[in-house]
Amino acid sequence: MAVYNTRGDYWVLDVAANKLMQVGKGLPSQSLMFAKFSPNGQKVAYVSQHNLFVEDVSNGRQVKLTRDGTRKLINGTFDWVYEEEFGCRDGFRWSPDGTKIAFWQADATKIRDYYMLNTTDSNYSQVIPVEYPKVGEAPSPVKIGVISISSGNIKWMNIEGDPQQHYLPRMEWAGNAELAIQQLDRKQQESRLIYASVTDGDTHTFWAESNEDAWVDMNTDNPEGWNWINKGQDFIWVSEKDGWRHIYKISRDGKKETLITKGNFDIKEIKCIDENNNYIYFTASPGNATQLYLYKVHIEPKGNYDNAEIVTPITLKGTHRYTISPNGKYAIHSFSNHKTPLVSEWITLPDHKPVISAKSIASNIKPNENIHVEYLQITTEDNVIVDAWVNKPNNFNPQKNIRLFLCVWRAWCFYS
Repeated sequence: MAVYNTRGDYWVLDVAANKLMQVGKGLPSQSLMFAKFSPNGQKVAYVSQHNLFVEDVSNGRQVKLTRDGTRKLINGTFDWVYEEEFGCRDGFRWSPDGTKIAFWQADATKIRDYYMLNTTDSNYSQVIPVEYPKVGEAPSPVKIGVISISSGNIKWMNIEGDPQQHYLPRMEWAGNAELAIQQLDRKQQESRLIYASVTDGDTHTFWAESNEDAWVDMNTDNPEGWNWINKGQDFIWVSEKDGWRHIYKISRDGKKETLITKGNFDIKEIKCIDENNNYIYFTASPGNATQLYLYKVHIEPKGNYDNAEIVTPITLKGTHRYTISPNGKYAIHSFSNHKTPLVSEWITLPDHKPVISAKSIASNIKPNENIHVEYLQITTEDNVIVDAWVNKPNNFNPQKNIRLFLCVWRAWCFYS
């Protein structure tokens, strides 16, 4: 079970005055969620007890933007289904000009509770109700509203379709007067990208994809951010519409799409969009699913060459992970494999050179030669090829019979 702690206390530090100011004074301790500054840094918005608040940084003046929030009418965050299935937790977005906030509202009032036991916080267990639709029952209907910071008025978006038969897992601003929203049908076989006018709530679909034989996978595991490029005239999107998980460039009106990554492989994750240098960095495992490497590809084709290039040194076989700076110049790079404990370094990009040679992976790598792991592939009864590995003891004798223990397990996640 993985637990995600989303509630806590927040403070604002005035660096010049060396002064701390607590945000959310008067609200229950450890109840604030997702506190974030307005674009101009003058206000902070957050969720507490299923309602949205905004607070002036200069004087601490606190305004309650929504007042109908309860355990089952949820503003600015999500219920169990959205958290578990779509990774959604932070449920509100500042407008670029800081005058409005767009937010989700989930109505779980008709969802029955599933009772869990908290056996760790006290000597006696406590019953914790969680709104949980069982198989065959409809999920919580969700809608999106835009609230004016000055007046407190809310405009709800008029999105076509039965809210109990559709999901809204993605929503971001597409300018000061428009939202971009992703809608999935209940079976998750159709994805529609929708523009919504925050003035009158009118909406229209500008791009869609569907699959009758399988579900349409999410654009990304991170449901925050919309990758606008070319001064907002295009955006970057990830889709499996051609059978592989690829990166596309789509025009703002949805009428033109360009395949950026080509080939019979899946990209795993976009790590950075370096528009100034015409690169997208992404991770992938084209040749071996048990390994992971960093690649780069041109956003706009350069000459006749538009194929992806590997950035990771190919001499380090294993799993590579990266956290890349927004400008694409630096990254934290970590590496491990079956005989190498995790080791990290700072690098420059796109040359993948260590910032400090003495602290590089090459200088600090310590493989354990006593580990004898062999990778193999197994074909199942229905002809599915799966990867596997065998860890043999130092005294392994291939002439002897050995017992094999197989453990099958399933992970559960719970979001607080």
